[in-house]
Amino acid sequence: MEITGFPALIILAVLPALTALPVKISASMFGSPNATFLRSFMALFLSLAITMLAVTIFPPVTFFAPLILVYVLMRVLDIGFFSAIGVAIMTAVLFAVFYKTIMALISIA
Repeated sequence: MEITGFPALIILAVLPALTALPVKISASMFGSPNATFLRSFMALFLSLAITMLAVTIFPPVTFFAPLILVYVLMRVLDIGFFSAIGVAIMTAVLFAVFYKTIMALISIA
């Protein structure tokens, strides 16, 4: 099955909003009491914004980007350190699965 043309463009426009879905799923799996879609999106946005600001000011901070993600996940989703690491790893796996699934269906011509 291939989706082409305008429907494919609509799907690609909605995909950035759905980036919080893997975070929400993994946060729910690791027992976050605040695993909402908005908090998941906010955790992704804040970790990206903080990392970009820190790297702009002091470039060697790039090596600490995973720790910034884990720290923001801890604070926003109200979970522990090892749970935040689990959420980060599970989110990466879910991103890969979602990407492969969606890109297998979409062909932009």
